[in-house]
Amino acid sequence: MQAQTSSNKHLLTVAKLTIKPDEREAFISASNLLSEPSRTEEGCVSWEYFQDTTDPNTFVFIEEWTGKEAFDFHFHTEHFQKYLTLLRARWLTKPFSVRQYTIDATEVATVTPTA
Repeated sequence: MQAQTSSNKHLLTVAKLTIKPDEREAFISASNLLSEPSRTEEGCVSWEYFQDTTDPNTFVFIEEWTGKEAFDFHFHTEHFQKYLTLLRARWLTKPFSVRQYTIDATEVATVTPTA
């Protein structure tokens, strides 16, 4: 087993939102399309979203960025701004919450299996 570590402070963003039931499939499709350009942006360590197991219309996004600058760049990209416009205009049932945490990435390790 090999482990690689980093010693930077990263920014963890957690967003929770509830989607209109009749817009859920369109939201999931758009979120899947947003994932690729977001994950390939410089400074993106991870970008994932999850559907709540008890409420199929509630989703949580968990993103890790190398810092505030990387997140700010992501926030102002054309693909994210288009997504945000649709989110506010069509999909949300109520305002969504976003929390950001500064984390010590020295605790993060990537473990590769042995052959």
